Amino acid sequence: MSSTDQQAGPSKAHGHAHLQPIFTPRRTLSVIVIGAGASGLLTAYKLQRNFDDFSLQVFEKNPEISGTWYENRYPGCACDVPSHNYTWSFEPKTDWSANYASSKEILKYFKDFSTKYGLQKYIQLRHQVVGAQWDQTKALWTVSVKNLETGDTFQSQARVLINAGGILNAWRYPAIPGIESFQGQLMHSAAWPEQEPDMTGKTVGLIGNGSSGIQILPAIKTKVGKLIIPEWSLGCRRLTPGTNYLESLSDDNVEVVFGNIAKITPAGVVVENGKEYPLDILICATGFDTSFKPRFPVEGAGGAKLEDMWKAVDKLPNYFMTLGPNCPIGNGPILASIEAEVDYMIKMMSKMQKENLKSFEVNSDAVRDFNQWKDEWMKESIWVEPCRSWYTAGSPSGKVLALWPGSALHYLEAIRDPRWEDWTFKTEDGANRFSYLGNGHSFVEANQGDLSYYIRDHDDSPIDPVLKKPTKE
Repeated sequence: MSSTDQQAGPSKAHGHAHLQPIFTPRRTLSVIVIGAGASGLLTAYKLQRNFDDFSLQVFEKNPEISGTWYENRYPGCACDVPSHNYTWSFEPKTDWSANYASSKEILKYFKDFSTKYGLQKYIQLRHQVVGAQWDQTKALWTVSVKNLETGDTFQSQARVLINAGGILNAWRYPAIPGIESFQGQLMHSAAWPEQEPDMTGKTVGLIGNGSSGIQILPAIKTKVGKLIIPEWSLGCRRLTPGTNYLESLSDDNVEVVFGNIAKITPAGVVVENGKEYPLDILICATGFDTSFKPRFPVEGAGGAKLEDMWKAVDKLPNYFMTLGPNCPIGNGPILASIEAEVDYMIKMMSKMQKENLKSFEVNSDAVRDFNQWKDEWMKESIWVEPCRSWYTAGSPSGKVLALWPGSALHYLEAIRDPRWEDWTFKTEDGANRFSYLGNGHSFVEANQGDLSYYIRDHDDSPIDPVLKKPTKE
């Protein structure tokens, strides 16, 4: 039985017989989640844990769950933080086989997580979201979905839309002149061929020495005849542990080329001093489109298009995304950040349900003020070096979008509690904002609970350690 079918509270006093106890939801919470990677799976778990009356659809374009850990299978692909830091805080794994777990082992972790909590029932595989539009009248998102098995497209609606597609999903080749003319084998680390390419005795170029590049090099160096890689500056890439990477640079068949790549020819790569390096294979470990622009049209209130507004996200009611702009992708363990983000969303949706709100939307002045503060902070950081960095969406002079202006713990504290003043909430048309107060009875009274729950034998109310230093008892 849904909450809309339940009868009113225990009293008919004051003429409110049609009302229910305080905070009683009057409708099902309907949610659509885009993506069944780590973020999508956690969102499904948290919704299932925190709500009874909800409906959830998770659309995943791949034939399997786990997102980037399903898609990335290049040689040496592994976690770039210690394995024990790459689990949910409540779901530890004590038997990792290596300090930096392989992609296959991480894939299994997320599959096991999904199975343990029965999340598969919410997920539709091989279903790709191709568009989303906010219906102002109905206060619903209309999402267009393509069934990749049949080619058919259909629409589904929900009150809340959560984009959990992730940042490391839309891989791309670098914007280097002539790359399309290369006559050898061109590969990207995020789209590695299922059939392992034969590199025996061949000259291989490796562009990129971020997380993927430093894992690929040690894995292929013994196979190739010669390996050529470019140099990058410190602030241009995420600092990651490269097991056997530095040792590999000193091997006789590995050459580090200094300077930028000027162009790519049918035969190889030309650097800025004019020297050409002939190649049989060119591997681009150059990452993803980190502009945060959606890979499908998202149209909010008044026809506002997300790709035109980005990164400002006002005018998008009831819309969330995980790992959005300036989340701490490179500041620390990413799963802890995802947990904090999803917990934030749960608090927002809980308020929406308990107060029977129609919509919530971030205030434009909050977006403006945060961007201003963030940009000033970034000016003093190493991340503003003039290079083609994925932190700046590949622009040498672009703003830093893929890092948080502070530490990972700073981020967790910053979003622990929603700042309600940064949001605009709307009630159902014509509804009083205090209608959630109901018939004057509490939830405990309506459910025959403990009527003296507020009585304690000591003061256990939380104390903010920022304002009051803990004392030893």
